[in-house]
Amino acid sequence: MLTAKPSPSSPPGIRLPAIVALFAGVFALEIMWTTAEILLPLIGVSFHVGVGQLGLVVAGFPIGYAVTSLPSGLAVLRWGHRTTLVLGLLLMGGAGLFSIATTSAGELAALRIVAGAGGGLFFAPSLAFQAELLPERFRSLVLGLFVSTGLGFGGALGFVLGSVWGPTYGWALVFGIAASLSVAVAVVCALALPALHHPDAPPRPLAQLETTRRVLRSRSVWGISLGFAGISMAIAVGLDFISTYLHDVHPGWGFGLAGVLGAVTLAATIPGSLLGAWASERGTDRRVVGALVVAVFGMLGATIPFLDAAELVADFIGLGLLAGATLPIFFEMPSHIPEVQGGGVAVAVGFLETSQTVVQGVAALLFAIAVLLSGYTWSWIAFGVLAILTLPALGLVVPNRAVRAVP
Repeated sequence: MLTAKPSPSSPPGIRLPAIVALFAGVFALEIMWTTAEILLPLIGVSFHVGVGQLGLVVAGFPIGYAVTSLPSGLAVLRWGHRTTLVLGLLLMGGAGLFSIATTSAGELAALRIVAGAGGGLFFAPSLAFQAELLPERFRSLVLGLFVSTGLGFGGALGFVLGSVWGPTYGWALVFGIAASLSVAVAVVCALALPALHHPDAPPRPLAQLETTRRVLRSRSVWGISLGFAGISMAIAVGLDFISTYLHDVHPGWGFGLAGVLGAVTLAATIPGSLLGAWASERGTDRRVVGALVVAVFGMLGATIPFLDAAELVADFIGLGLLAGATLPIFFEMPSHIPEVQGGGVAVAVGFLETSQTVVQGVAALLFAIAVLLSGYTWSWIAFGVLAILTLPALGLVVPNRAVRAVP
């Protein structure tokens, strides 16, 4: 069992059932997110729309996610972690169930925004819950595994379910399964999680707004957000458009290859997160480690249009490993920033999630436009290069390294 230093207003530690419930929640979140991506060709056929309209469907979830990620931090200060994240799961699942009955791509895109809003209400409180209570020696490892488990298992299962069941039973059935899982996990979280309020969180609304203002004015928080924006965009378009890329450019490779690529990429984030957690705790500045990982990621991403099927699988495994390695680095950094202390972790995580999902949604639209204007080759190259170009912003972040415990 993982334990944390007790406080008068918090439980003595995170119990194993609570950890399992939170991991199940992020698992359900990623299934909801990725099912639409792999099912884009089927959705396009169902509603008779092309890549431009499908870009709106893809962008819907991250846009809704971005709208509520930052407010979720305020909700945590007001109502606590458990209430906020359970409501998020219910909203996400409910919108997914209503998606089954949509009659147009516009309706589906609107409900994807609502589902994404529910996902945003879940993620930041769940991550902050663990960051607040876990001792530092466990924090990078658990936070990295938390995010990569969602990406690796949940996201990979979303791709597999979509590619296997979608062509046979239709995209609506896959959406319904994913939505039902979200509702079931909401019930589990409501039963398994303690009612946690951070002991240092300000009790009054005006003081809570001051905490938010302090976090949002932090140069370091902005530096983290901008520094990792490029890789967020590159990851998003890689997963969002690999199915349409193969469908349009390499139709002979088969629809199933897109599912394989998405699954191996997301599965590779799990060992990648272990590597990232190890690197994050070695004492080297996390800004340097993160920059090196992202630089290699960008170079691999730019090679996508020049590879054959077997090389593409190997390339996507490498992309998954590197993407996973950034997760513990990215999500551990805020807890070491002075302006974030005193109940501001959820607000900082919410802001980071908001900024990254905004750029992911924008990236989906920009990539669709770029493909229409210049084709897939130059579009893949541009987003690979973009992952590297945003890295200098990490210079705004205060030195951020692990502090070794003194016996």
